[in-house]
Amino acid sequence: MRRPHPGGGGVPVVDPGLQRPTPEGAPVPYALRSDGRRSVDRSTRSSAARRERALLAVGAGCDEAIDRPADVLRAAAAAVAGELSAGCVVWLFDPTDAENVGQAAAAHPTEEVDALLRGFVGALSPSDEGLRRLREVLGWGPLHLEGRKRIAEVISRVAVLRDGAANLSATSLYAVPLSARGHELGLMLVARGNARIGADDRRLVDALAQRVALAVDNATLLAAARASRAQALALVEHSSDILLLTDRDGRVRYASPAGRMAFGQQVSTDLMQHVLEPYRASALEAWQAVMQTPGVSAPGEVKAVNGHGEVRRFWIIANNLLHDPAVEGVVITVRDVTEERQTNERLAMRAHQQAVLARVSATALSASLPELLVSAGTAVSELLPSTAAGILQRLHDGTWLVLGGSDSGSLGRQLGTTPVSGLTRLAETARPVLVRDYLEPGDVDAPEVFELYGMRSGVLVPVIVHGQVWGAVTAHSPRVDEWSTVEVDLLQTMATLLAAAVERAEAAARTLRQATTDALTGLPNRLHLLQLVTAALTSESGPRPLALLLLDLDDFKDVNDALGHGAGDQVLAQLGQRLRGVGGERTTVTRLGGDEFGLCISDFRDASAVTRIAEEVVGAVAEPFTLRGIEVTLSGSIGIALAPQDGEDVEQLLQAADMAMYRAKGERGGWALFDGGLDSQRAERLSLLAELRTALSAGQLELFYQPLVDLETERLVEVEALVRWHHPSRGLLLPEEFLPIVEQTDLVHSLTRYVVRAAARQGRTWRAQGWPGTVAVNISALALRPAGGISELREELLRADGTLTVELTESALVDERARRAVERLAAAGIRCSIDDFGTGYSALSYLQTLPVSRLKLDRAFNRDVDLDERDAAIVGGVVALAHSIGLDVVAEGVETAAVAERLRALSVDVAQGWLYGQAVPATELRLPELG
Repeated sequence: MRRPHPGGGGVPVVDPGLQRPTPEGAPVPYALRSDGRRSVDRSTRSSAARRERALLAVGAGCDEAIDRPADVLRAAAAAVAGELSAGCVVWLFDPTDAENVGQAAAAHPTEEVDALLRGFVGALSPSDEGLRRLREVLGWGPLHLEGRKRIAEVISRVAVLRDGAANLSATSLYAVPLSARGHELGLMLVARGNARIGADDRRLVDALAQRVALAVDNATLLAAARASRAQALALVEHSSDILLLTDRDGRVRYASPAGRMAFGQQVSTDLMQHVLEPYRASALEAWQAVMQTPGVSAPGEVKAVNGHGEVRRFWIIANNLLHDPAVEGVVITVRDVTEERQTNERLAMRAHQQAVLARVSATALSASLPELLVSAGTAVSELLPSTAAGILQRLHDGTWLVLGGSDSGSLGRQLGTTPVSGLTRLAETARPVLVRDYLEPGDVDAPEVFELYGMRSGVLVPVIVHGQVWGAVTAHSPRVDEWSTVEVDLLQTMATLLAAAVERAEAAARTLRQATTDALTGLPNRLHLLQLVTAALTSESGPRPLALLLLDLDDFKDVNDALGHGAGDQVLAQLGQRLRGVGGERTTVTRLGGDEFGLCISDFRDASAVTRIAEEVVGAVAEPFTLRGIEVTLSGSIGIALAPQDGEDVEQLLQAADMAMYRAKGERGGWALFDGGLDSQRAERLSLLAELRTALSAGQLELFYQPLVDLETERLVEVEALVRWHHPSRGLLLPEEFLPIVEQTDLVHSLTRYVVRAAARQGRTWRAQGWPGTVAVNISALALRPAGGISELREELLRADGTLTVELTESALVDERARRAVERLAAAGIRCSIDDFGTGYSALSYLQTLPVSRLKLDRAFNRDVDLDERDAAIVGGVVALAHSIGLDVVAEGVETAAVAERLRALSVDVAQGWLYGQAVPATELRLPELG
């Protein structure tokens, strides 16, 4: 292995024992000047002839052995030994021949020196570790040692020579490296036993070492070049790739054996004549680009005709070396990739076919059967390109229906059959039918639909479902005898997939029919309704208008309890039959479970059209049912929700309809439309209601009291009880934050009773303490309905013993049932008043008939009564009317003294508002009589 030479000519001699430069004046190696001429000290001119003679001798030997580095070494050793009458050894650090040292070891040496050198030769074989050690000891520069002791001291450092160093008889030793092109090639060592190696001798050794190193390097390079050339030639001659050398016109000057084998004698002609026409234009364009740009071109691929007349595919790359004097041509590498491409295409097609089958298999698990059949028809065309493919279904009359395939224009086309058609044979045998040529006489004729497309061969594979031929997978080609076992197997796999998909689809359809049909009434069930509504709301074209009606029979439990569940089932079955015709084709009637039915109405013009259908349903329910000779009359409550405004999904729509239905049930109005404003925060309200039920029993509710003051005497005459909720996480909640929600549910009755009891208890306490005033409690009209337990509420009010007055909203005036409840309360001696009068109901006509004793004007009329004469006129008119029929008037929302003064001037009796005090807990209210 070559290593860089750190020294070279003119480098000071280094003593490896001292590891420092020798004193100045020591001899330096012989060197050449930069002009190539020798630089010789005048004192050595007398020996110039000897050095010249030695150099010529070595040069002659090197030239004769130029291709054999080992012979160069032998000649050099012999020349040096002969000229110096000394022993000489030459080593290469990376020798190619181990013989080089043994035969060149001695020339006129003494016996002692000869023994030493031969010992070196024996101990330091090129593969031995000793040679490496010797190089380390001797160093990389010239080394001159004089005296046996000094030589022995240095040589003994080489372990393998340590024993022979004591007997060393050499008195002078000189070693110099062999260097060429900055690399160490080897080492030359000269030894004498009876004389010094003088400066002149050392210069001669240096000159000879340079000559030997140059000869060895040249021989090595030449040998490598010859080996490389032989190797390259062998690679070209034995390569399966084609190597061509052309001139600038594309005429072939050289063709490798593979090229001559591929193209024969025609390889010497114009290459373009081999390229097929579709590729010739691009090949010429690529050739022109190669001519314009020296260097390697981008690879390309063409189809060409070889010397045997076969069309093959070739991968080509060209290297423009016209500028290189050694080549002066274009080197073209050509590889025949026909089989490789065909193999890759087959593998790619197999992978594609497997992917297509996997896609169809996945589609079969999710898509509907019609979608799957169309997809499978397209997939067959992908499995077998350049064919006409189809998926056919066999109908009951023996004809065939095109369900999918490469010809979309044939979808839905019905095909007849003849006694000799392939489809007839398929139906008879339930086995694949292979037709190699429709035009050749045989037992199967070409179907007309494929004859129109010029098809010559075909394969038909049956789709077997439950042991019967359900259909067929077909493929036809314009080529004769097109079908191999691989293609038939692919079609068979597709037929198997389709058969499994058809069986699953039929089983799913049966299951769906069972799962979406109510067994008692035969109507679609809840699942069907959910699917129908969901489909309408998630249509690709956007949500379609839809009305959802929920019907619940009122008091149906009484029928089951009185006549038994069998009778109840008869009622439901009869009602199901009645409802089938309601609403026409645009209405789907379903039974949701128990005594609940659902109707889905589409394509309606407006809400009035929906309510007319609701009235029709109410009428169908009201018609008497005959059970065991007994006529049973029922009623129903219907909740109506409209999509998309009342709900964007089926869950929201059902909730809206359910809320509307309960409102209809509470009002006994037959049907009710959902009010979206009441459900804007449904989830929060539901949570709030659940928490309020807990609050009633956990002591979280408290009554606050606000004063009512007589405007004439400015005495406190009454307090209004206002409920507050100490919510554990939201803090103190005012009535308007939860009462509107409560009034939509049955919880309104529980809360009303709680307020009445707490207010009555506090009123009795104040009465016992000496305050004669009363406590006003607010009662919703909903709490006055018979279903709300009005009798129990009346008893609670009577137990208050005159400490309470009841405030009712104006809505009570327009609710017939609420008005009757007020009359019953007044008859029992309970004082009632109308709260928030003037907020929108036309109730003046009821004032003369209702047994109320007071009106409370809404704060909207009182706020600016001191500034707005119009408001003052309205208040004055209401006061005059109320006084004319014996009613007192209370003004709400009084906040300033100016408003109070104006109300007093308008004859208002009592005022309430922040001017007189806010609502506070009972413990904080200061009653005048109590100090």
